[in-house]
Amino acid sequence: MKVREAREQAGRWAKEFAANEPNVIAIHSMGSINYLPPGDEFAAFRDIDMNVVSTAASGWTVHNLEWNGLLIEYGLVSAGKYESAEKLLASPELAGNVSQESILYDKTGQLTEISRAVESNYRDPKWILARCDSGTRAATEWLEKGRQAAGPLDELECLWFATGFLAGLPALATLAPLTHRRGLVIAKTVLSEHGHDEMYQRLLGLLGLDRVDTDGCVSLLEATATAYDMALSVQRTPTPYSFKLQPRIRTYAVDGAKDMIEEGHVQEAVHWILAFVGVAAATLSVDGDDADREQATGLVRDAIHLLGLDSPGEGQTRIEAGRALAAELRDICDSLIPSQSD
Repeated sequence: MKVREAREQAGRWAKEFAANEPNVIAIHSMGSINYLPPGDEFAAFRDIDMNVVSTAASGWTVHNLEWNGLLIEYGLVSAGKYESAEKLLASPELAGNVSQESILYDKTGQLTEISRAVESNYRDPKWILARCDSGTRAATEWLEKGRQAAGPLDELECLWFATGFLAGLPALATLAPLTHRRGLVIAKTVLSEHGHDEMYQRLLGLLGLDRVDTDGCVSLLEATATAYDMALSVQRTPTPYSFKLQPRIRTYAVDGAKDMIEEGHVQEAVHWILAFVGVAAATLSVDGDDADREQATGLVRDAIHLLGLDSPGEGQTRIEAGRALAAELRDICDSLIPSQSD
């Protein structure tokens, strides 16, 4: 299937969904499908991300489903997040997506009108700085939370999120497409193009990704896939990320990692894999028997060891170093922001 065909399918789903949901006022696509060339192949493992804007939603909840052979992940989002171009322009998650031709359904035409203002002002340095401020703030909040971490597992979680938010800054500053799975790959490309390879290595080192070789990455992927299958077989109780525990998502998780490994982005793939370590381990710990819980404990322990976070005090050392790293990376990214005339 080509990207243009995937977008057409997404549009059909959006209209069907909205027809049965009177509170839905708009739906638009998110992520890679907004940036891939229409004639490119849309890899079978990929999902289609969308935001469903609803007057009944109070926050942002995520749902996954399979429709006509496509994996769809949609966020049910409060209409309040879309009430003005200014709100969207300041959002790292939304501005880039709404500035593209991403609208699949628009009940009143309001989002279409607002999106024109977003597109016109998207490159304004004022709004680029606002989005970078938001990303920096999110990263530093996770680092601050990490200072109160109870142990290596909590430290891993905080460093994982902080790494992800910091990885987004080079893309935000340079208006490069930003996606979750390939966030570190994009950061590597941008920083390398501007002569900041050392900074990128420091970014990898925050979580310990710089320590991981291909064998370690593949071993973690295999263990995670096994644990994920076990979690699927015992799943009963909702966990914070159990929406990511579905048979079709297993393909996305595993093949998405393999795709990066085959491209040579081994350390970047580990960041992606770790998300599913958490998903599988959480369900096995809650719904599994003693053997399942032992499997979950072993998987998490191996991940912590792979990243070097099992050494006493190592997590806190990195968290403290991360605060300086965030400030230095932000200075670099500010220097990369294009002028209004570029």
